[in-house]
Amino acid sequence: MIDGLLKSGKLIWVKAISFCWGHSISAGVNPDYKVGDVLIPSRWAQPLEVYWSANRDVPAPCGTPGDLSCLGLKLSQFTNQPNSDYQIPTPNGAVGTGLFMRDTFVRNNSNFPEGEFKFDYKADPEMLAVAKTIAPPLDRCGPKLPSLCVAVQPQIRRGGRGISGPAFLANPDYRRYVFKTIRALSVDMETTAFAHVAYANEIPFIKRELMRKEIYCVSL
Repeated sequence: MIDGLLKSGKLIWVKAISFCWGHSISAGVNPDYKVGDVLIPSRWAQPLEVYWSANRDVPAPCGTPGDLSCLGLKLSQFTNQPNSDYQIPTPNGAVGTGLFMRDTFVRNNSNFPEGEFKFDYKADPEMLAVAKTIAPPLDRCGPKLPSLCVAVQPQIRRGGRGISGPAFLANPDYRRYVFKTIRALSVDMETTAFAHVAYANEIPFIKRELMRKEIYCVSL
């Protein structure tokens, strides 16, 4: 995530960038999606941006449950109720971790100086509209090893929420949690950082999830 922030920020600050688009590899979160599917999310979030409380109760550091304003923070709408934190299943029942999702703060020319808190960073609607018109054929087998095939014919899936985080997400129970709680579709480790920087600089942005990991920012 930090690497994504630094690289995209440096590129935007040095060049007169008109728009950014990217493609990368990601891990599936939606259990209905299969290996080889191409995802074009309409928004991106960072659920591991959290307030780590002592228990499963809604945090109340400023006196009122859910109020983090005295810390300059804002709790996500998705985890502002009791027992909405990530909970670990055990034979004796779920154990709360106290991990409550937060919104992130961002300023740009349009909301300066107040800024705003955001959970989602949306893909540019015009770029997304173009993406919805594109339907390239997807191969089920590899070009170099034709015998190496995925089990199901890949599909292009547009819309929904992609997520990013600094942790390599190998916990299947947490993947089930973010799918159930925020309907996350896929997870990677950098895109929301790029989307945050693009929004802060008011630059159109979109991302597709493919078998490469690149971000392109174009100056027109």
